[in-house]
Amino acid sequence: MSYITAKLEDAAELTTQTITYTSRLPMSEGSIPFITKKSFVMYYNATLRAGVDLSDVEVKERGSDKIVVKLPHATVLGSPNIDPNSIKFCDEKKAILNWNKKEDVAEALEKAKEDLKNNPSIDMDLLMQKADEHAEELVHMLLDDTFDNREIIVQFKN
Repeated sequence: MSYITAKLEDAAELTTQTITYTSRLPMSEGSIPFITKKSFVMYYNATLRAGVDLSDVEVKERGSDKIVVKLPHATVLGSPNIDPNSIKFCDEKKAILNWNKKEDVAEALEKAKEDLKNNPSIDMDLLMQKADEHAEELVHMLLDDTFDNREIIVQFKN
């Protein structure tokens, strides 16, 4: 069984599902129009990865004809990858005493990564469900032909 565990752990982090989405993020700062109040809306495309951590796999024999592979459920892997070529700024309102484009862009990118949690266009439950399904398919693709006449059973840990 250590051969199977080693084979799966070599991959370590297995991305099984990605979603690319477009989002709109309004930014505003300051209180006095034209003097300190600035605002803009940033549009961007981002990709989010979901998958399983294969270092947490458990492999056990069940009798002489079955091997059970227990996987952790899928999670979000890393943070959203924002496509820098997709970023567009609209409705820019500048302020005389409060305008630093570099800081504004950096802050907007950080907020865009946080936007994932509140973004209604991303169905996280469906993303994790699909990621689990693909993880099971991939484990079967990797292992089904490895052991003659032995059934590979994939289960998820609770």
